[in-house]
Amino acid sequence: MQVEVRNIYYLLCYAWEHFEATELIDVSERSGSSPQELFAHVLHELARGLMRSGLDRGYVATHEISTTLSGKLDVLGTLCVMDRGPPRVACMPDLLTTDVLQNQIIKATIRALARMDPMDRKLRDALHGLVHQLQPVHDIDIDGSMFRAVQVRRNNWRYRFALNVCELVHRHTLIEQGTARHRFHDFRGDNREMGLLFEAFVRRFWARHLPALKVSSRRMPWPVECDENALAVLPEMRTDISFRGRTGEGVVECKCVDAPLVPSRYGQPKLRAGHMYQLLSYLNALEAEGHVTAPGLLLYAVDDSEFDFQFRVGEHPVRVRTVNLNVEWEQVHAHLMCIGDDLASA
Repeated sequence: MQVEVRNIYYLLCYAWEHFEATELIDVSERSGSSPQELFAHVLHELARGLMRSGLDRGYVATHEISTTLSGKLDVLGTLCVMDRGPPRVACMPDLLTTDVLQNQIIKATIRALARMDPMDRKLRDALHGLVHQLQPVHDIDIDGSMFRAVQVRRNNWRYRFALNVCELVHRHTLIEQGTARHRFHDFRGDNREMGLLFEAFVRRFWARHLPALKVSSRRMPWPVECDENALAVLPEMRTDISFRGRTGEGVVECKCVDAPLVPSRYGQPKLRAGHMYQLLSYLNALEAEGHVTAPGLLLYAVDDSEFDFQFRVGEHPVRVRTVNLNVEWEQVHAHLMCIGDDLASA
């Protein structure tokens, strides 16, 4: 899917619930940029902001031989130096330093982005400049487990956003064999990855801008009668988005595929059967709970042609709509607000 690269930034801001970041960093000039250039620009701006406000610091245990005790006593080390010259002790004082895991991850990611192609020359030079400024921070090879180990203060959202960007870059970076070059895998062509991002974006966009819509992801019970053993083998039925509008509860399924409409033997393109069956399964479950007129929406992310189909299945109004992610962000924002307003009044 050819999504405008600037829009990826806004999708991530909402999906990660970093709403402030949509106005913090100007990505208006990133049209035509590669994803790695976008993330390099974003991380460059975030790192500069962190350095201006003061990098996080933490206590790191060190080891030294001294005539005075500082920090914890290293008994074994002290025994080794007792008979060597003047009286000394081995101790382990805690040093307050910026050489902590979160800063190491940011520096390593900046260094990796600086090695990627294509990359704007001025931006690459700016990244190398940041690496130089971060000299007191040790170089590390990032491992996925490090992101779970890092500790960031709750109110320091810039660090959390920067680390989210770093983790995304790490997951999609390949190192070319026999070289030190890094290559970024453009996940815009990965329907599963984009589908998860699109779903989280839409749900949190409406939660942010249309609180009256009351959106969530809900686990629904199967409308079946069976014993516990049989019930245990049924797959989980969880909606992408459940919402409560003016007349009651409804459901939205978000999809990201190369072609929402597929060819048929009769020439007229058709909606994907599996997607319609999935939406109707949720509506049947809602009907079993008493929501006999619950509306359903099948929402596709697209990059070109748009459509809007309406049906009535039993008592359920069903709509199939699209959101074009390959236009200006203001258009995406306005269109999604319009769809949300329609659901709120449904």
